Amino acid sequence: LKDIGWKIFGGYRAHRNFAVEVNYGSWGEIALSTPAARGTGALKSWGVAAVGLIGAAERVSLFAKGGIVVTQIEIGLSGGTIQSRDTEDGGEFHWGLGALFSVRPNVALRAEWERLQKTELDFLSVGVQYSF
Repeated sequence: LKDIGWKIFGGYRAHRNFAVEVNYGSWGEIALSTPAARGTGALKSWGVAAVGLIGAAERVSLFAKGGIVVTQIEIGLSGGTIQSRDTEDGGEFHWGLGALFSVRPNVALRAEWERLQKTELDFLSVGVQYSF
């Protein structure tokens, strides 16, 4: 599966090396194919993670995070006489690694790799992080 997804997150930095983050992600579309049927679906999740940060250079920080997300998988199958739509959700471990590059006192560029363990989803993202 290769698709485009998006996420939004917010959090609280309790210490210069520790933060808590909540997130919601729409990870993209999935496609299924068997000799009898074809299907499409979508993955979405929300969760919470603990984030550990270290300063690597003057304006660069590295981070690792781990937490729990609730993932919802929606799948629709069709083919021949088969017509089915199903939704399944459940909790799973979520972790990631990334880097922050500070461009202003409250603005950073964020690059991150994340993994949803049970659904075996890897997600690469680049974005902007604003701190209050």
